[in-house]
Amino acid sequence: MIQEIQDTLKKHWGFDQLRPLQSEIIQSVLHKKDTLAVLSTGAGKSLCYQLPALLLPGVCVVVSPLVALMEDQLTELKTKGVKALGLFGPMSEDTLVQRLDNISYGDYKIVFMAPERLQNPLVSNRLAHIELSFLAVDEAHCISQWGHDFRPSYRSIGTFRALMNKLPILALTATATPKVVEDIHSNLLLNDAQEFIGPVVRTALSIKRHYHVNKDLLLDIALKQNVQKCILIYVRSRSKAEKLSHQLKTEGYDCSYYHAGLSPEEKSKRLKYFTTAIHPIMVCTSAFGMGIDRQDVRLVVHYDIPESLEQYYQEIGRAGRDQENATALLISEEERILGFAETASESYPTVDQLYDIYKKLVGLFQIAAGEHPDQTYTLGLSESAHKAGIKPRDWYLGIRSLEKYGILQFGETTKKEWLITFEPSGFGNKDQGDDDLLFRALSQKFHDSKHPTFRYRFTSLKMLKAAESAAKRSKIKLIPTTDIYTIHWAVPREDQFVKKLLRTHHQPYIELRQDHANKMQDFLENQNQCAMQLIAEHFGQETKACGICDFCTASIVTQEDLLRFCSTPRSFMDFISTFDCSPQHLKILLGELESEGIIAVNHEAKFYSK
Repeated sequence: MIQEIQDTLKKHWGFDQLRPLQSEIIQSVLHKKDTLAVLSTGAGKSLCYQLPALLLPGVCVVVSPLVALMEDQLTELKTKGVKALGLFGPMSEDTLVQRLDNISYGDYKIVFMAPERLQNPLVSNRLAHIELSFLAVDEAHCISQWGHDFRPSYRSIGTFRALMNKLPILALTATATPKVVEDIHSNLLLNDAQEFIGPVVRTALSIKRHYHVNKDLLLDIALKQNVQKCILIYVRSRSKAEKLSHQLKTEGYDCSYYHAGLSPEEKSKRLKYFTTAIHPIMVCTSAFGMGIDRQDVRLVVHYDIPESLEQYYQEIGRAGRDQENATALLISEEERILGFAETASESYPTVDQLYDIYKKLVGLFQIAAGEHPDQTYTLGLSESAHKAGIKPRDWYLGIRSLEKYGILQFGETTKKEWLITFEPSGFGNKDQGDDDLLFRALSQKFHDSKHPTFRYRFTSLKMLKAAESAAKRSKIKLIPTTDIYTIHWAVPREDQFVKKLLRTHHQPYIELRQDHANKMQDFLENQNQCAMQLIAEHFGQETKACGICDFCTASIVTQEDLLRFCSTPRSFMDFISTFDCSPQHLKILLGELESEGIIAVNHEAKFYSK
């Protein structure tokens, strides 16, 4: 068996040996044992199901909540000559049946699907008559109400597993507290499972938490100290990713941005930049990083505070995968730290607000009570939020929450729509040809919408070129829209069922997110213990002090060092730029020297020795 593993590893992945714990996990799966694997980011979780899937007879079913990651893995497996197929995203019943036929007769080894798909009787009935090798549950923490990304749809996996005659399960996650591990065992009905939990500690990763009134200055210092290195900068919103990337470009940095709202073509272009550029800087949301196999990331910056320690740990794990020294730097204004947990609950709609968003959506799409429309709707986010009388951000968060509870499937559309202002009487002379075709098409839309401003989707490049030409001649106004989404309704409209579902799951979810925010704030404020120890304790592990985090290295900088440095007047930013020490610790040391009358501050706000 070991030789077969080695041969398959070399043939399809080109590796000579497995990473720690991978061999034990793969052998457990090959012996048809239920298996739980908790491996940190970059430890090679996907290989733990991909490799045994090729060695066992039948099809491996992989359940994941991350469509982008499933798409990436499908593409990667195909390049390795592995037959894999996806059952995720909106699709008609005919397409679903066709793909199930392909699984039955096409000699596929791996099929990816979202957890909601397992609840479809057509899927479960067909899979019951197909030889399955095992069930791989990726991001298994999603099954736990105590996890940082709880998804009620994951609870259906245990039921599906029972229908499949207790099909062996491999549960995988990068982050799991002891409570979450217990929940995974219970909800997946694991039987005498083999458990493999890798160490949380990253021995070459230095964790730094730097707080100052101007975090842009902290970022600039960090980038100048890490010239010609591969860098990730995490932010909380798409707009901030674009804005910060533009700001850094104007300052002369070579960088790009990435978030879930980009088109597939743009995502591919930016991913290529990150994987091929020698020293890339990527400003991104949490959408970037899953499955990104770049080993030499030297610096991960959190420009915004992550929602939880689990998310933070997962994202800093993308630094230093080559086991070389790397830094995780979290920067923030001090007042933001103090108010972080207090404002966390404002990021999520209440149960009543979420139900109101649900009712407005079914009204917008004209879905009757009891109806289960088998169609995908197009939604302009800003436009529909305005109609609903809800702020676009709250509207978006509410829809994403409804997706989390399996009520709908929410996705980006690759079809660009345009906002057009058009008055037939103001179009002027029409040339024969393209102008005439454009005039007739827009006139029809004008009469249908009964308003001079409307959304329009061009079906040909020729017509779009004609519209752009007309806009240049001021015949029409043409504005590209960037907030077009698709919504596929996943369940029949049953209002009382939805109300009960939200009360059962959403209120505990809000309370859990508040708990995560409280623990994140505790981590940010605790400057009296090794940062890596704090993280390890959160995940139920013990470790010695790392020796390289902000706490462990604080004593390296002494008052004598600072006193010598300010023999010439120095600004506070001069100290931050020079000493490998947190601004908050420097402030304490300088404050002590000033209170003792050893140093003073001049009219330029610079420190000098007396």
